[in-house]
Amino acid sequence: MVSEGLPNLGPVSLWERTLSRLRRAPSLESDHLRKKPSNLLYDVDEVPPLAVPIGVSLQHIFLMSLGWLYVVVIVNTVGGTTAEAQSLIRISMVASGLATGLMVSMSGLQLVALGCPRFAGVSSGNPPQSKAVLVGIATLGAMVAATVWHHVLPMLIGLFVGFSLSIALGVFPWVQFVQSFQDPWISVPRRVPAGF
Repeated sequence: MVSEGLPNLGPVSLWERTLSRLRRAPSLESDHLRKKPSNLLYDVDEVPPLAVPIGVSLQHIFLMSLGWLYVVVIVNTVGGTTAEAQSLIRISMVASGLATGLMVSMSGLQLVALGCPRFAGVSSGNPPQSKAVLVGIATLGAMVAATVWHHVLPMLIGLFVGFSLSIALGVFPWVQFVQSFQDPWISVPRRVPAGF
């Protein structure tokens, strides 16, 4: 490959390219590429370290699941059971695959009204809880800081900070956190006897 008057560097084996990417060293093919703009983390031809795509993939999965949180909030608000909430979440997963764009736009607008009181720990007419406000501010602050200063994985960092702080302060009981890992993470949608 002759690029910008440079001599052909010769073919580089797949093994050499893979090793150079894992070592985060530039490959022989990319030694003489154009200069990367200062406002970019990665240039067009650069491959980020393996941890970055894995982290961004996990962040995307958690972002997709945010739409299902408001299903739990609604079932909780109308006095539904955990089994009914699980059933509705399964059905929403199927439905969200069919109507993702509509769901994202609607849930974004509706979650503001549901999220603001919960940010302050207000539920069922109870006054704001200082611990819940602290968790909300710390989570939001961690996400903003990760976005502004590091530009990496703000949602995962916010999720980690929020869960850790809410468990430490007792806002999210440890027993409930442990029980959530005992339920199956993947299952086939089932109909609940209540008619959902």
